[in-house]
Parts: sequence; structure tokens; C-alpha cells
Amino acid sequence: MLELEVLLRLCQLQKWELAIRDYEILLQESPGDEGVCKALFDALLQLKKQRGQDTSDMKFENDGVIKIQSNEHFRNLTSWPGNSFI
Repeated sequence: MLELEVLLRLCQLQKWELAIRDYEILLQESPGDEGVCKALFDALLQLKKQRGQDTSDMKFENDGVIKIQSNEHFRNLTSWPGNSFI
């Protein structure tokens, strides 16, 4: 529960990069947790807004599809236990 309190505090402080990193770690520990997925999406959305990027096309859909952002992101995702790939 302490992890969630820390994450909430990071979000309150608008430390989006740190919150995103921690949500990704938490998601590795709890794959498919819709609450964590939504919180990660919200943090990503806020980071884009903070950077002045367009967020009009962003919409939370927990359909199990993850957009790969980079090779490192791919490696991190494929190392999660319990994942399957088509």
C-alpha cells in the first residue's frame, strides 16, 4: 500500500516521469490491473499536457493492446511474466 501512497504523492507533485516509471513497475507486478493501467494512462496524459503536446487523440481503452514506444520499451514489456504475444 505504501507504493500507492508514494505514487499518489508523485502525481500530486506533478512528477509525471517518476510516476510513470513506478506505474510501469507496478504493472509488471500486477499485469492486467485496470486501476494501474488507468493511473498509468492518466500520468502519461498529464506528462504530454505538461510538455505542451497534443492529447486530443488519447483515449483510455483497456483492451490489452499496448503501443510500443521504443526498443527499450519492447524489451521491458516482453520481460514481464505471464505475457503472451501474437
